[in-house]
Amino acid sequence: MDTKKGGKLVLDSDRVPIEIENWDKDVVQVLVEKRADVFTKEEASRPLADFELDLTVNDGGREIVLNGESSNSRRSNSLDVRFIIKVPMRYNIAVETGGGGINIGDLQGNVDAETSGGGIEVEFIAGGGDRHYTLETAGGDINISLPSDMKATVYAELRIQKRGWSSKDYDIYSDSKLDIDKKEGDLISARGKINGGGNMVRLRTTNGDINIEKR
Repeated sequence: MDTKKGGKLVLDSDRVPIEIENWDKDVVQVLVEKRADVFTKEEASRPLADFELDLTVNDGGREIVLNGESSNSRRSNSLDVRFIIKVPMRYNIAVETGGGGINIGDLQGNVDAETSGGGIEVEFIAGGGDRHYTLETAGGDINISLPSDMKATVYAELRIQKRGWSSKDYDIYSDSKLDIDKKEGDLISARGKINGGGNMVRLRTTNGDINIEKR
């Protein structure tokens, strides 16, 4: 779909991993990869048809809205779906999935990413000091890579829920100096300013590490 630099992609889907990367075109390209773990084409036809994607283009291409969901409230376990998306480098992203990892490459724009289960990995390109990056997962690691000269104000929160005999230790790691508060029990938080502060970075996970590194 034709779009414009500085536009926005809005994506809401159920249980789908999402990969987003930039390219040098004013176009949003969406590849929906569907695989059915069955033995014959006839067996595959039903689960492959089960997942539907709705597309809306607003404001002359400045906003692309995608909604992906199974027509059946309980998707077949034999069906795997993945989004592979390319957007202009200067672009804003708001994605939410009911389960699955989110991987976002270098972008120059606001990023809101949320998953109900899975890791989130994001790389940022510096530019401006008034952007925001909000990453949240209900279970999984969050890894972000920041340019060494990027100005950022960081708030990170890690909640720990003991499950059965699991004794894994989760933590917040950062190349930059942050104030880390390890409350007794179930909450670790970190906050601070990188290179004097600027772009707002908010990170939240349960039972996963948070890694903030410079590159």
